[in-house]
Amino acid sequence: TDDETELEVRATTGLPSARQRFARVPVEAGTGRYGSARMPAVHEDLTAVPGAVPLLTDTGMRSVVTVPLKVEGRLTGSLGVAAEAAGRYSNEEALRLQFAADRIALAVESARLGELERLRRGSLSFL
Repeated sequence: TDDETELEVRATTGLPSARQRFARVPVEAGTGRYGSARMPAVHEDLTAVPGAVPLLTDTGMRSVVTVPLKVEGRLTGSLGVAAEAAGRYSNEEALRLQFAADRIALAVESARLGELERLRRGSLSFL
C-alpha cells in the first residue's frame, strides 16, 4: 500500500488463488527478523510457528523463504518461495533469491505503476 504498512498479494502460483489473490499482509506482522517483510527470512518449519505466514496456513507448505523487493530503498513488495518439505531452504538460497529480487524489483514496480495509471485513466473516462 502507499503508506507501506501492508503488501497486497498480486500473483501466486501453486496455491489456491481465490483465497490469496488481493489479500493484504501487514509489513510488520510480528517481532524481529521473521515478523518483517523488510528483511529476508527463512522459515524452516511453519508447523513449529503457527500463523508465521498466514497466507500459507492450511496449504501444506512447511518451509518458506521470503525476500523484500525494494526500489531506491523503499519497500515495494516481497517475493516468496514455499515447499511442502520442512527445512527445504537455507540462508544461501535466501541470498540467491534476494539477488534475483534486486534485479526484478524495478520491473515489478513499473508494472504496478502502469496498472495504476490505466485504472486512473479508466476512471477519468467515465467523467
